[in-house]
Amino acid sequence: WCKAVSTMDGRKSQSVKYQQIADDIRLKILGGIYAQNEMLPSEKKLGEKYGASRLTIRNTLNLLENEGYIYTKAGKGSFVKGVSTDLYRIDMDINSILNGGYDRVELIKAKMIKPDIDLVYELKVSRESKIVFMDWHIFKNEAIIGYDRRFIPYFRGLPIDEKDLTYTGLKDMIKDSQTDFREEIVINGIIPETWLKEKMGIDSKNTDSLLLVERKIYDDRGTPTGLDRLYLNANESCIKGVFSV
Repeated sequence: WCKAVSTMDGRKSQSVKYQQIADDIRLKILGGIYAQNEMLPSEKKLGEKYGASRLTIRNTLNLLENEGYIYTKAGKGSFVKGVSTDLYRIDMDINSILNGGYDRVELIKAKMIKPDIDLVYELKVSRESKIVFMDWHIFKNEAIIGYDRRFIPYFRGLPIDEKDLTYTGLKDMIKDSQTDFREEIVINGIIPETWLKEKMGIDSKNTDSLLLVERKIYDDRGTPTGLDRLYLNANESCIKGVFSV
């Protein structure tokens, strides 16, 4: 029992360490000490500077890259991205995105699947992993205006029975397994492929675009723990933000 506690304390200490290092490098980037496209010191030099192991430094760099502060070049190192200090506050709740909200949501299915190449890349899992897959139709005035697909690496206690699932935020679905997490959102306009048109009841000759809101949840080690792809009728959607400096 004492040994188990010691191991957990060690992991917590490492987690706090790399987050502290990330905070320091982040401030240096925002303060201009590290300029745009400047190469950061090597992992070895960063380890010496902060008195940290190579693994801790790698976790630090992975976190900063996931946050968009740096980028890596294979065989060369990590470089600083251009970072804006302007702030945009955007409410990404589905009721805020959809004009007038929606009437109801219908669960199509919930099942366990093996990840394809796309999910192996996005969720950083092996081909033998188990992934909980769920998809919903979103209705307004009895018309399908949205289609939501979610993928969560299976962990003990995650509900996969349809009767146990309610339509809620992705982070709410995994909050029992993660005490700390970070959410990344990417928004794109897309022309739907045939399979997506079929899912949303769109005429095959229709060339209207859809809005794709893709969310990914990371744990405190920078590991993806959930992926949500929400496809919305662009004519029913609107994204609003508040700008501040």
